[in-house]
Amino acid sequence: MKTLCVDIILQVIIKIPGVFMSRRTGFILANLHQGTGVQVWKCINEESLSAGDNSLFVFPGGRLGYKKADEYLRNSIYRFATPENLDGAVVWGSTLAGTATWKEAESFVQTLSKRMPVVSMGIGIEDVPSVNFDAYSGTYRMVEHMIKRHGARKIAFLRGPENHESAQDRFQAYLDALKDNSIAFNPKLVSSPVAWGEGEAAIKEIVEKNGMIPSKDFTALVCPSDLMNRMATIYLEEKGYFVPDDVATAGFNDTPEVHLSTVESTTVRMPLKEMVESSFSLIDDMEKNKDGVFPNISLPSVPIYRRSCGCTDPFGSADNARKTIKTWDDYEAWINNRFSDKEAAKVLIYILKDMFLERRLVNSENRRHYEDMSWRYLKHGGTMKLFFSVIKWARILLGVRELPSEEMDLLHDIIMEQSARVTASNNMTSSIKNKAYNALGAELVKALSFKDMGTALSSKLPEIGISKAFVFLSDVDGESRLITGFNESKVWEEGEPFSGSMLYPEDMEDEFDKGVFLVLPLFYDSSVVGYMIMKNE
Repeated sequence: MKTLCVDIILQVIIKIPGVFMSRRTGFILANLHQGTGVQVWKCINEESLSAGDNSLFVFPGGRLGYKKADEYLRNSIYRFATPENLDGAVVWGSTLAGTATWKEAESFVQTLSKRMPVVSMGIGIEDVPSVNFDAYSGTYRMVEHMIKRHGARKIAFLRGPENHESAQDRFQAYLDALKDNSIAFNPKLVSSPVAWGEGEAAIKEIVEKNGMIPSKDFTALVCPSDLMNRMATIYLEEKGYFVPDDVATAGFNDTPEVHLSTVESTTVRMPLKEMVESSFSLIDDMEKNKDGVFPNISLPSVPIYRRSCGCTDPFGSADNARKTIKTWDDYEAWINNRFSDKEAAKVLIYILKDMFLERRLVNSENRRHYEDMSWRYLKHGGTMKLFFSVIKWARILLGVRELPSEEMDLLHDIIMEQSARVTASNNMTSSIKNKAYNALGAELVKALSFKDMGTALSSKLPEIGISKAFVFLSDVDGESRLITGFNESKVWEEGEPFSGSMLYPEDMEDEFDKGVFLVLPLFYDSSVVGYMIMKNE
């Protein structure tokens, strides 16, 4: 039993990425370790800074009934989403559809909403307050951008999952944009519906099965996700085609994949941070006033123009820039819309005001100030290219002073140095976490008892930001039992059995009264054996 527990605990910990609520709120979603899940996890961590004295339990329980890689086994933790364990929940329903249909995902959310306050994120459901985004308009604008700005008339499209309503909205936007611009629909330029991770298979279908030749039969490719766009781009480049020279491309979501290709990817930004903030603000109101009437919220998706579509400026065109930006307020709003991480936008605006409104010169006297600001900007996801582009367009659009060559040279040196510093810092953080994980594995293998396992966990997990963790095993009689765990002051002994419907026993209530907690399933050889609760710092 000890060897089995070592194995499954290591499997769980290695997938941790890396939370605001004495009410107990749940957040249910498919995953935190890939795609938009990683960004949402970051948003949750930022929200936790102003959380107060409440608890948030995060349940990354996989797509409903999804058999591949035994993902359905993770669904086991969804059983804890009950009024006995939670005062309310935000459910990112659109992530739950896999082999399950969209209707089944809706039914899952509706069932929960009959038990307790629920906010549906990503799916509009009758009688359930929701926070959604307009994928249709963002995709429509992107397809029309390819047509009107870049002259594309032969545009291919990769379809997302058939059971995903937002993926279908993106496909419909593609069809409508073609029709509204008098372009005939060519079914050979559209893939069959595929999973988000099957972009290569989708582009292969268009090129190899349908016989469509890149650069000849299609000069633009629009994808419903950045991950699919990344996979399709790799395929095209391996075949000898260049982006955007032969094929202009665009994705959706504005996830880190946009920076992995040779050419930065044009995309449509999903307003994830705004969705998370709105969802938790709404569920907070619902938990305080259970008899209230609450609105549905829809947020816009915004095209982000980069080089992969052929644009050389972030506005899509000089004309569009002049139409969009007329005042400093306009420029600040545009910068805020450009970033998923609002701290990067905030710092960039601060730098611009310093340089141009306060006329704080970029010189040796102010070097430390600009180094600190540049570090913060880059650490929060800002890029060097956008930094200098924003400075250039501030001069063109707003008539600010042109930085003399000595200031531009120093600013360039500062940005280069701080970029290298951010890269080194990220690499060091990753190295420290990998060393801690490897050391933990070695300690767990040597453990001779559950208490030894707890001691090993307590010595290594704090190094990767986990201040407490508890391991529970479930049995066939419907009971659960703590086998080990630790907090800031001690390693816990094995506990008494308690009801398997409860997340934790009553005598452990104080351990979960404040903070953000990950609830992760433990399974082995296609069987669920328990779960682990960890507090993220």
